[in-house]
Amino acid sequence: MIRNMFRKIANPFLALLRTLTFALPLSFGGFTSLAQGGPGGVGTSSDNVLWLRSTEGTSTTTNNNPVSAWNDISGNANHSVQTTGSLQPLFITSGINGLPTIRFDGIDDFLMVPDADNLDNTLGLSIFVVAQPNTPDSQPRGLVSKRVNYNSERSYSLFTYTSSYLYFDAGTNRINGSHAVTDQPQIFSAVFNGAVPNPRSTLYYNGEESGSGNGPTSIGNTASNLHIGILNEGYAQGFRGDISEIIIYRKALNAAERVVVENYLSSRYDITLGDNYYTNSTYNYDVVGIGTTDGIIKHSKTTSSGGGILLRELATSLNNTNEFVFAGHDGAVTTEVTTDLPTLDDGSLTGRSQRVWYIQKTTTGSIDVSIGFELSKTGLGEGDENQIFYLLFRSGTSGTFSTVSNAQGVLVNGEVWFSVSDVDLVNGYYTIARSDKKGRTWYSYQSGPWDDPLTWTLDASGDFVNDELLTPTTSPTAFSDRVVIKSPYLVTVTSDIIKNALLDVRLGGTVDFGTTTGHIFSTIIGDGTIKLSADNFPDGDASGFADASLGGTVEYYGATSYELSSPRTFRNMIINMDDPAHRVTLLANYTINGSLT
Repeated sequence: MIRNMFRKIANPFLALLRTLTFALPLSFGGFTSLAQGGPGGVGTSSDNVLWLRSTEGTSTTTNNNPVSAWNDISGNANHSVQTTGSLQPLFITSGINGLPTIRFDGIDDFLMVPDADNLDNTLGLSIFVVAQPNTPDSQPRGLVSKRVNYNSERSYSLFTYTSSYLYFDAGTNRINGSHAVTDQPQIFSAVFNGAVPNPRSTLYYNGEESGSGNGPTSIGNTASNLHIGILNEGYAQGFRGDISEIIIYRKALNAAERVVVENYLSSRYDITLGDNYYTNSTYNYDVVGIGTTDGIIKHSKTTSSGGGILLRELATSLNNTNEFVFAGHDGAVTTEVTTDLPTLDDGSLTGRSQRVWYIQKTTTGSIDVSIGFELSKTGLGEGDENQIFYLLFRSGTSGTFSTVSNAQGVLVNGEVWFSVSDVDLVNGYYTIARSDKKGRTWYSYQSGPWDDPLTWTLDASGDFVNDELLTPTTSPTAFSDRVVIKSPYLVTVTSDIIKNALLDVRLGGTVDFGTTTGHIFSTIIGDGTIKLSADNFPDGDASGFADASLGGTVEYYGATSYELSSPRTFRNMIINMDDPAHRVTLLANYTINGSLT
């Protein structure tokens, strides 16, 4: 089957194929999007293989009591343990930034994570440690280390050594940093990427590059356990000081992803970075972010990290150097309140989440984003799929909120998304509110133009019900409306800038966007067909439409050649040009979860 796919790729309709990754349903079973989200909204449990945070999962919460277990919150159950009482570190209730921490004596205290397949045997690795050394010196003192000893089963080690510098071993290759660690709280980071030419290993100290050097092409599959607070069991000395958080990914995070994780840690532990893109010291719970350091390589969508808010880039607007958007909340309980609500002209708000999020952007250009909320984490209950929700804003921590322009949404798959343009994305305080207004659901009644009212009905059974002769675009609740393209109808789009809450293209149904642009749907789902004759796939969360089992098909067609320069993920893709002389040139990475024809 794969051989046949590659034979089809080689046809004259595709002039250039940079990267296509096939994730066949029988092999992979679809996306990992339902997996637990990683720190800062980066990654899921499939790649964030270890996450230890001192506020959660410890065997004790009593000050100065020994810690026999520190549980992994990544979802992988890579729990750390120490059964020998004399080797157990201590739980300290007030450590770095007043939060709990784990204190190691520098002699023989350590915790151990049993060997697991997902802790090594990888082409990439990223490690983050928040620590405060006590009297740093020139002795080798392990922070995180997966080895039996110096001569046996060495996967990787992050430790301090000569002149109190930070060191990192990837296999038998060693590099050191240029910053001497101090007795203050610090963020230590190491990234290994075996898929690139040397230097493959890089160290970061409080977000600044501190050293780089050669590394192997991969981290091997060793039988060693992972040690915390010592280089290996029985080593002459261990780490002396406090460790508050440890994060390990089994991949090399790109620069934007690393910056997001480091800013999450910086805000939580009040540690100044070389590049602080999120600076609110009060709204520092569950900080997540998206962004880019160079305008090309990005972290464009957050995963769930427990705080209830999600961020996603719109319209490839993360296109300048050092552009980021971050959000964090104040730790308020998630319950519904009726205070500080604005008044609507055509309805009323019935309640809002008591939890408030601070959103901060850093840009030299403009950034359009989608802001999403996991409704179950807002205190607003289960919700109604036709109920309209509003995004609220205020510039300070108190006072009446206002509604954000054109930011209305509906509940889809447990989430409510709002599209926010750069001009409306102001640094400040945001929350979500529910209203007594209802959105519409539009069904294709027959084949025809999108802008023709006779194409649409509001009746799911198929009778024509559209007395006002509206369309999904002219509807007064357009931003909150759902659009369903049913079989066997073809709906043709000839106008730019359609904005609705949901596009559901069902099997046998087709929507043709031609060369039109500027379309935004909060969510795109279905197993039907979306036709395009340009690089103009609509903005929105299309993970459902790309699902390996339940997704649909994207067909590129046209009478002229064009380029595809935006990375995409689809289930099925068809190239259907009308003449061999007309070509689609692929200039970006595409992931195909099904078939390519």
